[in-house]
Amino acid sequence: MMPGDDEDDLEQLEGPLNEDEEDEGNEGPGGEGGQESFEDEDPDAPGPDEAEDEPQRPNRVEVQPSQQRRSQTRWQAREKELAETRRRAEEAEARAAQLAAQQQREQAQRQHAQLAEREQRRAAMTPEERTADELQEIRAQMNFQRDMDAFYRNDAADKAQYDAKATVNKVYKRHQGTVEKKLQQARNNGWNIPREQILANVIGEEALKMAEQSSKPTPTRRKPVSKPSNSRGDGASTPGRRNSSSDKEALKKRLENIPL
Repeated sequence: MMPGDDEDDLEQLEGPLNEDEEDEGNEGPGGEGGQESFEDEDPDAPGPDEAEDEPQRPNRVEVQPSQQRRSQTRWQAREKELAETRRRAEEAEARAAQLAAQQQREQAQRQHAQLAEREQRRAAMTPEERTADELQEIRAQMNFQRDMDAFYRNDAADKAQYDAKATVNKVYKRHQGTVEKKLQQARNNGWNIPREQILANVIGEEALKMAEQSSKPTPTRRKPVSKPSNSRGDGASTPGRRNSSSDKEALKKRLENIPL
């Protein structure tokens, strides 16, 4: 191997090494490229992901003073209605409580008067008469309790029978509330009527009302009178009036032999 060949090989090896060192110097933090990258970067600027994730604030809707006044007026009206409803309910409850208390006081007064009358009556009796009076009172109480038990049993059976028919019959179902109301009114007057009999009376009253309404004369409506048309294009002519085409033909016939 010749000496010149060794020198050429060394130059070829040193050439790539020098180029790598120059590239490293330019790309390093002290190079010009590194300085430009640090100077261009803003540490406070948001990244691309942060800019995309930032929520958009909705536009604030300004409420007009007139809208605020209207909404405030409606709210005050509703509060007023609610307060009035509560006041009426409280008054109704108070009246019901007063009525119940009054009924209890009246019942207690009647019982007290009856006891006082009984004791006064028995004070004038002999021991045998007092014993007979006490036995009569016991028998009356037993008969009353027996009648009440029979009443509740009969009422329960009557109501169950009516409710069973109301589940399959629309007429029974539609008049169920009216029947119960009329039954309560009858019992307040001292009468106990079966529910089906009350239903028959209600249906009869409705039938009478419908018959009365149907028997009333309905007002008659006058039919509109059609006016005769005055158009000249109609085929039929009114009496006493000639057709224009026939008048023209008659005039032509009269003027045929007259020299002009």
